[in-house]
Amino acid sequence: MLGALAMMTGCGVRARVLPRTSFTGTGNRLLMSGRITARTADDFATILAQNPQITEIFVQDMGGRHDVAAAIAMGMRVRAGGLSTHLQSDSRVAGAAIAPFLGGVTREAVAGAQIVPVGWDDPALAAFAARMAGPATQSAFGLRNAGADRIHALSETEVSQSGLLTAPLRPLNTEGRTDV
Repeated sequence: MLGALAMMTGCGVRARVLPRTSFTGTGNRLLMSGRITARTADDFATILAQNPQITEIFVQDMGGRHDVAAAIAMGMRVRAGGLSTHLQSDSRVAGAAIAPFLGGVTREAVAGAQIVPVGWDDPALAAFAARMAGPATQSAFGLRNAGADRIHALSETEVSQSGLLTAPLRPLNTEGRTDV
């Protein structure tokens, strides 16, 4: 069972230290955070194969530069598995780590989630975004100006209009928390 599993790979450094990639399962949900490395895609595939009850991926804090090929492979695995992806109000996803989120057959987010498409001028990421969420997502990401030297968190309006989500951006509940 995945309930107590936390697999660790890689490590990352940026403005703050990012933990190694971790996966934690709860019922049909897989919580994912940390830095994507070359090993992460294989670890992710193994976890999904060993836990067929997983239907939802919750991306938590994943930022900084990532292994683009591994991130895209994870997004493809999410799509092939028919999984849904979610961002909570305290989620922060940046760079290539957006790819696993984009792989979701359904993609939902709660107000407050931060999406930072830094580095999405990479041709492989741009093609992946168009394939998963349509050409409008490429434009909304500002791929022409979202290079590695420019950091811009999408506003709630940009997220809502981007094609990133398959459902409207959800507000926080009355207690100011998400429903995870």
